[in-house]
Amino acid sequence: MLIKLSAAPSDHEATLQSIRLLGEEVAPRVRAEVARREAAAASA
Repeated sequence: MLIKLSAAPSDHEATLQSIRLLGEEVAPRVRAEVARREAAAASA
């Protein structure tokens, strides 16, 4: 998975919050969806 954060100016706390959300919310959901699709393709 490749994610690019905007290069627009933002404060440090907002950047840390974005990174935290990516790690705690987005990445696990993406991993789960990839695993689900791989399992479905393997059983098809």
